[in-house]
Amino acid sequence: MRNFETLTVGEISDELTFSGQNSFDIGKIAVNEDSSNDASFYDMGNIDLTFESLGATSHSYTSDNNNLVTLDYKATDSVTSAEVSDANFEFINSEEVTINVGEQYRRQKETII
Repeated sequence: MRNFETLTVGEISDELTFSGQNSFDIGKIAVNEDSSNDASFYDMGNIDLTFESLGATSHSYTSDNNNLVTLDYKATDSVTSAEVSDANFEFINSEEVTINVGEQYRRQKETII
């Protein structure tokens, strides 16, 4: 797969394992409240990667990219009170992780490794 920047995880019926071995130009992986199962991203290579957690996310997400990771927590456009995430993120081999938490958002019971 080439020439796309964002991979969005939506409703999936079973746990997702994605190999980035033959993928290029992925810069962002987005999960949202519709993401319905755990997802793992392997063979992502030596890239900088942004994970976007939009809305009341849950489940577990794993990535093995070898460079920088940015984790952005964002509220949905229709938010009326603070949205809560209880998703778990595991970043294997990452050199540095930056976490940004937007307005109207809070983390709860999260594990970030």
